[in-house]
Amino acid sequence: MRKIKKYQQPNIFRSFYYALRGLGFVFYTQKNMRIHLFMACVALGLGIFFQISKLEWISLIFSVLFVLFAETLNTALEINVDLTTKKIKFRAMLSKDLAAGAVLISAINAIIIGCFIFGPRLF
Repeated sequence: MRKIKKYQQPNIFRSFYYALRGLGFVFYTQKNMRIHLFMACVALGLGIFFQISKLEWISLIFSVLFVLFAETLNTALEINVDLTTKKIKFRAMLSKDLAAGAVLISAINAIIIGCFIFGPRLF
């Protein structure tokens, strides 16, 4: 009879390594993530240039991170759907489309917040 090994929780450094490896994967494989990161750098640069308030920084950083989070989750879901389905199925397609829609909602939210923060300063 084979002995079952007890599951060991990875140490904190290995956990961070796995998380950073996942973020690296999303960055190198997803064009949209690179676009989101570029736009985040533009928004943060504008924040520095216009010396926005602390509350505006909180709003800006939260909206930027929310978009990056949504894109990362979307990628994970798409990979999972691809792993579990061999054929094109309506529900698999719908699942991927819904995740992409969530990214779109978060990006629209970021654009609206950016317009509130930078609109009066730019125009």
